[in-house]
Amino acid sequence: MNGKIVNCFYDGSESGFGDFLRGSIHLYDRCKNHNLDFSIDTSHHPIKKYIKTEDENKFHQVNIDCLTKKAKGQRFKEYFHAYNEALFNVLSSTKNGQTNYIFSSFDYISKVKPEFVIKKINDLPKLSNDCRLFFKNNLSFDSLIKEAVKKELNSHKLIPKKFNIIHFRLGDEKAFYKTKERFYTPSFDECFEICKKKTKTYKNPIVIISDSNDLKSYIKKKAKKEKLPLHVFHLESSHVQKNPSGSEESNSEANVTEDGLFYAAFDMRLISLASRGCSYSVYDHGSGFFAWICKIYSVPFKMEKFQKNKQKHDRHKQNF
Repeated sequence: MNGKIVNCFYDGSESGFGDFLRGSIHLYDRCKNHNLDFSIDTSHHPIKKYIKTEDENKFHQVNIDCLTKKAKGQRFKEYFHAYNEALFNVLSSTKNGQTNYIFSSFDYISKVKPEFVIKKINDLPKLSNDCRLFFKNNLSFDSLIKEAVKKELNSHKLIPKKFNIIHFRLGDEKAFYKTKERFYTPSFDECFEICKKKTKTYKNPIVIISDSNDLKSYIKKKAKKEKLPLHVFHLESSHVQKNPSGSEESNSEANVTEDGLFYAAFDMRLISLASRGCSYSVYDHGSGFFAWICKIYSVPFKMEKFQKNKQKHDRHKQNF
């Protein structure tokens, strides 16, 4: 009987759900190389109500070895090596019949300099069929989510795989903490202009998702006034972790709500049903929440980072 690694998304983890997906996709292949079985688990996080794992293992949260915390505090290069070493040690020491519960968001992308991460993710090859099938089977959306998405699509007269997604990641400070932004953040008008341009190049109607409820409200009102095919389904976005980055700089925590968890799963389901998508982020790393769901469900996508004085130029010549 092979040893087994279970990557666990738990309440209090210093990473968001996109980071968990990135680390899990990496572990899927890496465990194979170590001749280990692999599983994923959401049973120690309240999102389990809406995104379920097929085989939920019964174990205490205290048994989860958080590798992110082990590597925390290191400089960029040292962080990569410390994280990789911590993961290798777990994989190489797992014996036949033994199960180790960990949290890992590690991927070799972590070695890429921040300013090149988005390009690296955009250029990644497709996931293997067996990898995509594993995650589709082992991270299932609850029937409540499926029905809610179906109802909203119907009410907007939209059909799965016949609409496109535009995602805006304006950052934790802007969307959740309501504090001064550390990164260049575009105005709502700039974001709306991106959407407006896309209506001229996209054949399909467009669904807007964002971490910023204020932005979605703004786009919804302007789209209605200008009669544009831009659809906003809810204004209930919140983080799925209180302090996803583990930052000690912030004295406040993101507000995690039941509605916020529901609509995080709702948005992931929406992404999985899109024809294609594009994501704009204030962060160098883009949005894992968006990118890895696209990868799992074979949704063509492109990510871009917001850049000051560049949003006014036409950077949208590709059909995304």
